[in-house]
Amino acid sequence: MQESIFEATGKTRKRRVRETQQTSRKGVRHIKTMTRTPEHILLELFGVAVSRGHPKNCMGALSLPVAKGRTLVVAAGKAAAPMAEAYVAARHPCNLGIIVSPDPESQKLPGFTHFKARHPVPDTAGIRATQHLMAETAKLGPDDLLVVLLSGGASALLVAPAPGLDLTHLQEMTANLLASGATIEEINTVRKHLSQIKGGRLAAKAAPARCLTYAISDVTGNDPSVIASGPTWPDTSSKRAAQDILTRYRIPQTEFLTSCLLAPPTFDAPHSLMSDYHLIATPEEALAAAARHARTLGLPVTDLGADLKGEAREMARRHAQEALKLATSGNPALILSGGEFTVTGAPQEAIGGPNHEFALALAIEMQGAPGIYAFAADTDGKDGNTGAAGAFVTPDTITRALSKGLDPASALAGHRAGSFFAELGDSHAKGSTGTNINDFRAILIAPEGTRI
Repeated sequence: MQESIFEATGKTRKRRVRETQQTSRKGVRHIKTMTRTPEHILLELFGVAVSRGHPKNCMGALSLPVAKGRTLVVAAGKAAAPMAEAYVAARHPCNLGIIVSPDPESQKLPGFTHFKARHPVPDTAGIRATQHLMAETAKLGPDDLLVVLLSGGASALLVAPAPGLDLTHLQEMTANLLASGATIEEINTVRKHLSQIKGGRLAAKAAPARCLTYAISDVTGNDPSVIASGPTWPDTSSKRAAQDILTRYRIPQTEFLTSCLLAPPTFDAPHSLMSDYHLIATPEEALAAAARHARTLGLPVTDLGADLKGEAREMARRHAQEALKLATSGNPALILSGGEFTVTGAPQEAIGGPNHEFALALAIEMQGAPGIYAFAADTDGKDGNTGAAGAFVTPDTITRALSKGLDPASALAGHRAGSFFAELGDSHAKGSTGTNINDFRAILIAPEGTRI
């Protein structure tokens, strides 16, 4: 195992940074792997978590039934293309395939039509894609099979507004809910009742064909009715629940939106859908993989769980308290957590997502505590409206920012955490990872002289 000494002194750290990183013109850090710096260890753990949830590592062993008739494969979400590629590579049956994702087509798959749609606010491309897959689904008969490959992001990509609701209304409502601080569970509850494909309606349209779903979870609790707004899962929420959410967050045009809400579809045998729904990767499994790897490096792990929820700034305060408490022992340690944090009141011009806000709030809370490093990122490779997965925090984050004329408190208050870390050179450009298993956070306590 390669060794290096983690040192937090300014002079040593500057030399190490010159050796192990390059900063692009956009201020995005790309860590090389020539030495095991704290940042490299954090990225290594992130990579292990992402790898656990990648389709190529969790789809190859699937055993699918062979339909007497046709097999229609629909892949939707941020991991849609890699899931379809892994499906084809495993030689599973497919007569016709449809991919709906926010990324450009990565490679041509025989028999698949690829649609690129917008996320997180829907667009006309999403409507066209959804109309196409619903038309193909309607052609299925009792001997046919619908295979649905779901991943996070599909809620925005599969767009079939309820009667009376046009795309403009749907876009405005989605943007308002995202800015309100509502949880993804609440947002998707509303989405399900304003859609002709969510909340089990895709499975209903496929009947009498059998519907088989494989999903990568990006939500806390791994609730199939929340993942991608449950297009193939029976919905147990009510129109009243959706209305209450719209009212609670003071969403404009609540009265009009309420008039468009749909009741959930009914199924003669909902248990059959549940038995045909399979989770192939979860945030818990990804975080556990990172924890196992950390222990092989000799790091004691404090796992705060993969299902944390709350305001990013408040959760940063709690994480900082835990890190400072562990640091008092003088021994190396690692804190891991997952889940999905929220950001309330961010304007449309805000730059950054919940991971950047968490990282900035954490840096402010840590007050330059020596030997403590952190990384917070979205496992899909893009946090909010930035081009980065997330950001690093180091003991000298605040002092370096002040030396550059950056105001950490002002950046946090103005929801500009993304631009703050980009200017500092501490954002991490990952690009699409090919999966989406919620957020990843790691705090490394590495007192001076620690060897890993």
